[in-house]
Amino acid sequence: MLTMVDTNGSTGGVSPHLFNVTAGNDTSCLPSAPASSIAHITPNVTGSVFTCEPWGLTLSNGTQPYSVVIAALDSPLITNISVPQGYDVFTYINRANPNGQMLGESISCKGQWGYATQVVNTAGNTNTTCVGLVSSFDTTAEIAAQAAARAHAAAEAAKRRRTDIIVGVVVGVCGFLIIAGAAAWWWWRRGKAREDGTWDHQDTLARAWDAQDSNVAEVPRAREYRRVKTFSQDMPPMTSTGSPAYTPLLAQPVDAANEHTGSRPIPQLSPPATPPPNRSRRRRKGQEAPRYTTNASSSSAWSESSPGLSRTPQLPPLTFSQPLSVPALQASSPQLSTQRSRSIMLSPSILDPDVQPDIIIQHRDGGIVHELPPPYLDRYDAVSPESG
Repeated sequence: MLTMVDTNGSTGGVSPHLFNVTAGNDTSCLPSAPASSIAHITPNVTGSVFTCEPWGLTLSNGTQPYSVVIAALDSPLITNISVPQGYDVFTYINRANPNGQMLGESISCKGQWGYATQVVNTAGNTNTTCVGLVSSFDTTAEIAAQAAARAHAAAEAAKRRRTDIIVGVVVGVCGFLIIAGAAAWWWWRRGKAREDGTWDHQDTLARAWDAQDSNVAEVPRAREYRRVKTFSQDMPPMTSTGSPAYTPLLAQPVDAANEHTGSRPIPQLSPPATPPPNRSRRRRKGQEAPRYTTNASSSSAWSESSPGLSRTPQLPPLTFSQPLSVPALQASSPQLSTQRSRSIMLSPSILDPDVQPDIIIQHRDGGIVHELPPPYLDRYDAVSPESG
């Protein structure tokens, strides 16, 4: 690198090219070697220095105070820096033009030039003002302490980063395990609730209702009824000589203490026929007297034609003018024949002990509801128009 200085100490700039120096045959023009040691300069960057980047130069050997010369190719200026006594490190803020080359030179206090740095490349942008950045002087001890502090800070940052990673992994895994455990417990509890048939402390299990599961005795009853056995409608008319007509009954109120008492079970016969329509009922009022007279005649004929049944007590014809008295009928007819008239004859003394009260189950929380006693069946038969 070639530069020039006039007699006034003003520089003329630096040549744009580097020159190579080779050894010649005659060395008599060279000055003698200095008696003292030569100063050395050591840069911290030997590759490329970017614009506004600090370039550290460490000075050694020679005699303090040092001077530093920084020159760049094709630059109109040469930078001369006098290093104060006691400082051996100079930090230069690169303000050289990019895409060039630059070097540094050390000079001792006696004006002895020392060794220079290698040529480094300049790079970066063209804004070389570098506002706020100032070159500085330091000592080797301070630079070492600063380097140690930077290394310690980097180690602490790495440690914190490692700790943060560990904490994040542990918290994430523990949180996932807690959530998974809570979900598993909830699923197990839900499945157990389904098995038990309870949900929100309510019994939701669908099951078949069994009468043995409910205590019928705990249900208050205003009045209980018991079913009675019915005979078939295909029975001959019953006659009597002075006893009122028999009153058909369907149900009889009983006491709870006598609920299971009764006579011998009697086989259930065919159910009664469908009640006649209202039109036939209105027609009966004008036909009941002849019809019951005819029934009485047929009953007498049937009694005469059946010698074996002559002992059966005879009942008078049934008319609406005669009062209906059940006790009188029971007193006058201690035993009835198994063949009866077509009218439905029901006896309150003939009960089925095996028949339980009817129960209507609406739903489980509605309790047990007893069926009301059924209405009395019609004791009149439908009369066809031809029978009148």
